Amino acid sequence: MNFLISVGIKKCKVESLAEIPCAYNDADLVYKTLNEVLDTEFSEENSICLKGPAVDEFLAVVKMYKRNLSESDKLIIYFSGHGELIENESLDLLFSNADSDGEGRFRLLRLQEILHQTTFQTIVILDCCHSGAGLNIASNTNIFSNDKISVLASSKPFGRATFDENGSHFTRELCQVLNTVNEEGNNISLRILAERMESFGHRCYVNTPTGFPNIVLKNSNILIEDNRDFQKRFLMRINESDITTREMHWYYLMDLPETTKIEVLRNYFEKEVSEPHWLVRRAIGSLISEIRNFKHKESFVLELLRSTDWMNQCIGLIGARKELNHQSIRDEVKSILKSNTQIDAIWLANLYLSDSDHHDVDDALSSSLSKTPWGVLDIWVRYSEKIDKTILLEKIKSIVDKSLLRSLYLHMFFEDGHIEEGEELGQAQKSKLIPFLYELKKRGETKSAKQKWLFSSLYGNWRDQVDLKLRDFFFNTHDDEIRADLELASELPLVEMRMAIYQYMTIYNELLKDYFHVLKWGLNDPHPWVKRTAIRALKEYSTELKGAFQEEIQDQLYPGKLDFILEAVSLGINCDDYIAKHRLNRSEIGSIEWATSNMFMEKRILL
Repeated sequence: MNFLISVGIKKCKVESLAEIPCAYNDADLVYKTLNEVLDTEFSEENSICLKGPAVDEFLAVVKMYKRNLSESDKLIIYFSGHGELIENESLDLLFSNADSDGEGRFRLLRLQEILHQTTFQTIVILDCCHSGAGLNIASNTNIFSNDKISVLASSKPFGRATFDENGSHFTRELCQVLNTVNEEGNNISLRILAERMESFGHRCYVNTPTGFPNIVLKNSNILIEDNRDFQKRFLMRINESDITTREMHWYYLMDLPETTKIEVLRNYFEKEVSEPHWLVRRAIGSLISEIRNFKHKESFVLELLRSTDWMNQCIGLIGARKELNHQSIRDEVKSILKSNTQIDAIWLANLYLSDSDHHDVDDALSSSLSKTPWGVLDIWVRYSEKIDKTILLEKIKSIVDKSLLRSLYLHMFFEDGHIEEGEELGQAQKSKLIPFLYELKKRGETKSAKQKWLFSSLYGNWRDQVDLKLRDFFFNTHDDEIRADLELASELPLVEMRMAIYQYMTIYNELLKDYFHVLKWGLNDPHPWVKRTAIRALKEYSTELKGAFQEEIQDQLYPGKLDFILEAVSLGINCDDYIAKHRLNRSEIGSIEWATSNMFMEKRILL
């Protein structure tokens, strides 16, 4: 395990020495880079970034590590600050309390004494003037010594460290090389870092103790001997697989080297067919969001966000969700929110903007989301924790047509008992099931992209999915009340709650024989997400399924059109006539044909 002490000293008490304005940022950059590059081999909990410490503070931290580290560990000490050459042979590091009387200095040779007889490796990275004078602490003059100190220095003993408004030249180059070597999946070692930096025109100097010609910080993570063959096999498998297999393949790709991921993505986006299923798009977008090299990530994200294909836009939005502090990306996401593209992309744009510090409810209310009861309620849900509810409600009422507000008013009643003046809530407010559903927990956001597939499989496919613990309602309520409440459930304001009814019935389908007739409303629900779950739950009632295919989906107002069609095809339903009703573009038609050709169908239900 690698442990880091990253030190930045901007200014000391020696008046003749100018401030080094980039020192703190350099220390932060080294910490951030090593954390990302060394990944699981970096102890984030036990590493530290010291900004402006006095020399005694630094020594106390070093001695603490000396007591606690073992033979398999490595201690990395990075220093950005002033260095002073002593008698043309020794190096002093100047800490924040360094003055003209000799206080606050650390003679680097003392590190040998402090770390004498330790069993772990110590790597000292020096970004200061005269840093080359510190190379000698790696040289063992005593043949009985087992000191394990290595040094990487930015300059010769009589050389100067340089910086500009963007920071230290050495540190910036070092971090870039660390990222590059990591992306390639190669060993990360002191010798390789020095050789790479020199190949880029930035000379640095390295010395390692006798018996240790090279110090490896992280071993190669190349798992694939023939990268081209792997890419070919991976994309071939993606091209011929069903939805679940495609989704899993993209998630499994996260554990491979950065270079492999980037090359696979580049080749994948060269194909002409777009991914029609939202779960697979989410997997691809999640992979992009985990790319560590921002330039590569930004390139993918911007190209996808600027695409005229809404399916690619959705992938780009998922890839962009953690990077909305970058204006170039944020501007493209806001552009999608304000556009007339498919509502699937507009909904995602608003979702991720509302998660960020750059949310704007006026943009959301001027989008297509404000044209349906579902969209208006979604805006309320996303912004009601960010804006005073009274102010938000008045803003919505001033913009949105009154006929679209009933779902919002019902939601407010069941959420906190609010009854809007002059609004009749009807029979729904007498329901026992609806308050019961409002008490159930939602899955919430999945923090780990790598485990998203597993957690989605166990707890639900999206953050708003309701926990399906409905047993108490069905087993502790009279049958006539259950029937009445299931019928009233069509008025559930939140789409995820209407879906939850059918998701529960899919698992406990023995209940359907008693309640099918009061659940047919889901086949005519305006939202494709509800219809999608309804046809799966009610698939045994083939003659009744016609209701789900009578009306054309308003794809500029409700998301999930292609997912509904793919769900129907996966159930063996012949959707040719239904597809013909919709004004699908060539990209959508090609995607549906490609995806459905990968599905095995033993029977087709004729509607």
